[in-house]
Amino acid sequence: MPGQPTTPLKRKVRVALIGCGAAARELQMPVLAGHEQVTVTALVDRDVARARKLADAYHVPRVLSDAQELDPSFVDAGIICTPPFHHAPCAMELARRGLHVLVEKPMATRYGDAVEMVRVAEQAGIVLAVSVFRRLFPSTRMLRAMVDSEFLGRPLSFDVEEGEVYSWPTATLGNMQRDLAGGGVLIDFGSHALDRLKFLFPGPASTLEYRDNAFGGVESDCVLKLRMTTADGAPIDGSLELSRTRNLRNSFRVHCERGTLELLSNDRFKVLVRPSGRPIVDPLTETKRVPVIDAAWDGEQESHWYEAFRAQIDDWVEAIATGRPAMLNGASVLPSFKLISDAYSRREALEEPWAPYAVRSVSGTPGVTRRRILITGATGFIGGRLAEVLSMRDGWQVRALVHNPSHASRLARLPVEMMMGDLDSPDDAARATEGCDAVVHCAIGTDWGNRKRIFDINVGGTTRLTQAALKHHVGRFVHVSTWAVHDLSQPIEISESTAANPPPGNDYAESKAVAERAVSDAVAQGLCAVTFRLTNVYGPFSTIFITRPVTHLAKGELVLLGDAEQIPSSTVHVDSVIETIVRALAAPADRVNGELFVISDGDDMSWADFYRYFAGALNTNVRMIPDQAPDAGVAENAGWLRWAATPLRSARDIARSPEMWALTKRVLKSEPVYGMGKWAMQSFPAVERAVKRSFDVDAPAVYRREPLTSSNDAFHFELTRTTPNIEKAKRVLGFEPAFPRERAMATTLDWLRYARIVPKGR
Repeated sequence: MPGQPTTPLKRKVRVALIGCGAAARELQMPVLAGHEQVTVTALVDRDVARARKLADAYHVPRVLSDAQELDPSFVDAGIICTPPFHHAPCAMELARRGLHVLVEKPMATRYGDAVEMVRVAEQAGIVLAVSVFRRLFPSTRMLRAMVDSEFLGRPLSFDVEEGEVYSWPTATLGNMQRDLAGGGVLIDFGSHALDRLKFLFPGPASTLEYRDNAFGGVESDCVLKLRMTTADGAPIDGSLELSRTRNLRNSFRVHCERGTLELLSNDRFKVLVRPSGRPIVDPLTETKRVPVIDAAWDGEQESHWYEAFRAQIDDWVEAIATGRPAMLNGASVLPSFKLISDAYSRREALEEPWAPYAVRSVSGTPGVTRRRILITGATGFIGGRLAEVLSMRDGWQVRALVHNPSHASRLARLPVEMMMGDLDSPDDAARATEGCDAVVHCAIGTDWGNRKRIFDINVGGTTRLTQAALKHHVGRFVHVSTWAVHDLSQPIEISESTAANPPPGNDYAESKAVAERAVSDAVAQGLCAVTFRLTNVYGPFSTIFITRPVTHLAKGELVLLGDAEQIPSSTVHVDSVIETIVRALAAPADRVNGELFVISDGDDMSWADFYRYFAGALNTNVRMIPDQAPDAGVAENAGWLRWAATPLRSARDIARSPEMWALTKRVLKSEPVYGMGKWAMQSFPAVERAVKRSFDVDAPAVYRREPLTSSNDAFHFELTRTTPNIEKAKRVLGFEPAFPRERAMATTLDWLRYARIVPKGR
């Protein structure tokens, strides 16, 4: 019978796991290894060493390099965790050999291939399931039941937001290339989101409008407007917004006649019920308040997160064992996949008002040879914006050296060549610079606290890159440095003639100063290079001066240390930096070769006014502590050059948390730790007293109410006090801000609203 296995399986299911990357390690193997009805008999990966390591950890008997080697003599089914382009051909090959299949989402990269997968599975009589396990959450089922029963009246509309700054620990660029992934955030996050929407509204569905921000690459952000149909046949319109670059609301909202139902995307058990109408009066305060009800199934027990993943394995294994179709069968996923396909076919550009482009069709102009430029650090703040402008406005063929592919979402939107590599490798540096007309070096070492690694990237990497540029006769080398090579706590004016004086012990500042000397050495060897010392660069996607401090400002936690009303911020908008780099690339060699330029916007906006601008949109105030030495608690996270200390504070808080103490007690009570510890404390009373003091075991309990914003929560921002002289950049390069300060601040605020750091409408 089509759609189900012809012969139910009466033994444990022998499973091969195909692809041993992050999904296999973090999700699949822990669940499969503990499943009573499953035996993992083989691991398959082209990287045999990676597969062998995983096999040794879980005692899997076979390691294979190709799924073609799988045989029904030792395997009944395969779980496919490979890159998306491999899903369809691998699934159909396994099905034709009579092997059942569970495939990671998206089930394919093209709708036609997904349809063919379902046909082949039905013809072969095997179970084909897709890993859209969020459909099985108790909370998802409850929301569907509430919609169907009109719990808050007739559903009127819906809106969904799902997004976070992409951080999946991928080892390749597979998710960032259309030919390998089929698309970007829509086919990735959207496979789960649209499957849940289709479950909530099971009738016919259609795409009304689709916009994304892909410009030759894969989208990082998109908005989809849909018309769905409820179980009783009523049409309902709504929207889906997805992002790999912003932390969105992450919830499904269904707006009904008598209120709103909300499902938080990762909450497996509860639905938030927000009744509309008149608020109720709090009898203690006699104020009107709006109730929010946490609704859960009666008797539903919360369980470990692995249970969410196990549910799909149970569904698949039971379907194999009994002959029934899986709930997550391939045919059930086709309608949501069709919405993705239809959206891509009618794509329009997503407006990004802070990042206008004047796009030229250089590649289509007969007789025009496009110049190739290498950008290091292109996944970062400055490098990413430079890649946008050079590839889309100025007609360069951009090659981007990518160290961490999980950071490439913004870059992957663009028509650029992405090349995996690391600046600690001379071979990667040589490969990246080969065939390039120019190099812009924006990359920095980010292993904060690891002085050796930071010097190896900032100094060694710069040296390797300049030597490779010399070898390949690169015509222009732009080195992006920082004015932090000076002691920015000193209230002095600096220019290009001011000697570098990095604060001792500041790994970043010291290494950048040495890197500048490496560039000077390369100039002496014949490289045409120019160095920019940038001041405090801000704008969309700026972490140090925008995202982090404004996030704290919104919570009332930002504290400016110093005379913020008087000290100039010495900020420069990222687009002013980009235009200066463009000028340096185009300038005659004799004007820029070997030169050093300090770059800043050149106005006197104070730090207080800088953050007061954003505070106005947040309806809050800027907190300031005048010139004084911060206390020990403040010092540990003060200063933008010491922002890397924040993880250390977080680690301290974790170490002191009740959860960590509970874990510690459990470890101490476990054998052999417990026996050894008990013997030591009984034999040596001093040991017992020391242990109890360390964990405050014998201290009397005291509860003190913490203030709403305690000193531990405050984000203390130590101001730079140095002022830059930019006369040389004006004189030699004709430098001027890309646009007036008012517009620069306004476009940054536009982005903050888009990123949900500043609420919409403010």
